[in-house]
Amino acid sequence: MRGKAFVGHMLHVWRRNTLLSIVAGTVVYMLLVQLVFV
Repeated sequence: MRGKAFVGHMLHVWRRNTLLSIVAGTVVYMLLVQLVFV
């Protein structure tokens, strides 16, 4: 249940702060690209 609560909290924060979510998503995407395509 803690995982679901955490995801719900993250989605709530995500909706409140669109710019932060875009920046965080971009950073995660770039890290994944670096890890996968090196």
